Amino acid sequence: MAKAAENRDDGARTIERDDKSWYCLPPSRGTFHRLFGKVEYDRSLYRNSTVRNSICPVDEGLGILTEGTDHQGRRLFPAAGKVGFQG
Repeated sequence: MAKAAENRDDGARTIERDDKSWYCLPPSRGTFHRLFGKVEYDRSLYRNSTVRNSICPVDEGLGILTEGTDHQGRRLFPAAGKVGFQG
């Protein structure tokens, strides 16, 4: 699963979203929880000059919630949101 997540990351130096340029930050380690356990993977985070929050296209593409749990896990285990997002 980690390799599948990493393969979604094209490593672009910049991306465009909402008519703004987002610049790639140093590589980051992501973690999320699936029904079969924790998955750790490398991914790119992006930030622009006007917003302090970063975005992660890999996490968005995988449907990862900010709590670090995918939609399946969250639906089956509502308390999973208490785990906390790491990355």
